[in-house]
Amino acid sequence: MSYALQGVVSVVIRVRNAAAEIEESLSSICQQILPTDLKLELIVVDNDSTDGSARVARKYGAKVIAISQKEFTWGRALNRGMENTTGDIVVLLSADARPVDRWWLIEMLKPFSDPVIAAVYGKQLSRSNAPVDERIRIAKKFGTEPILVDAKNCEQTSSGRGMPVSNVCAAIRKYVWQKIEYDETIEGGEDGLWTCNILKAGHSYLYQANAVVIHSHNDKVFRFAWREFEIAQKNLALEGKRMGPIQLVRFVGSFAKRRLRNCMHSNIPARIRVKGFVRMPWEMIAFCIVFITEKLGFGHDARSLMWG
Repeated sequence: MSYALQGVVSVVIRVRNAAAEIEESLSSICQQILPTDLKLELIVVDNDSTDGSARVARKYGAKVIAISQKEFTWGRALNRGMENTTGDIVVLLSADARPVDRWWLIEMLKPFSDPVIAAVYGKQLSRSNAPVDERIRIAKKFGTEPILVDAKNCEQTSSGRGMPVSNVCAAIRKYVWQKIEYDETIEGGEDGLWTCNILKAGHSYLYQANAVVIHSHNDKVFRFAWREFEIAQKNLALEGKRMGPIQLVRFVGSFAKRRLRNCMHSNIPARIRVKGFVRMPWEMIAFCIVFITEKLGFGHDARSLMWG
């Protein structure tokens, strides 16, 4: 199934208490240069926001779908949004991701003229306040050349590590999602698992370096800890393992090694490197607290409280 630049293209954004960020994002989306035959549909999945995020979304003509904190997972929020779309192609964008120019959406859609492409993900650039790990991760992962990935040239692993169609900035064929929905049971890393599943089903995807968004995380200590811990826990689960004390020690040790290595990069501003050093012990303590709350059965409630 190919894609012509006409009809409806749907955009799904998940949000929780990010009114300023989603306004910036939606404003940029509404300024995109599109063919006259291509109509834009905006779907915002709101996770119990209290800062007016839903009101901002409606101001830009978006249809707002509510999902409560109790039922929320990243995958479930995506599926709720997808269920309410009418376009053949659905673009997924983080609330805090901003397209850099007015041609971003066209660049995201161009690869679908090739019928073998099931999904596309775009290039990310870090913000000026991005911490050291984010800067290096984004610079390494998002290059300047397009990359086509399929089951033939990609080593398949059960975890999907290293090959996700990142939901920060992605576009997928709806019929593919209808066959392979996002996993609603895992706390994080749903895009890696989904990517692995579409490869196993014989689909291909493309990294589109010409479609660029500004995006990076600059989380507080506990939110950072939850985000990292969720991904690590998901990867272990998909390998048939659970996060126990030994795995926690390995995880924290790996984190510390990576942070120290990143802080030695001469290309990173000194103030960013110093901040990375200072935060590291507190983040390691936060990992342990997250682990304890999970083991005591308070993980979901504690995460909701700490996530804000």
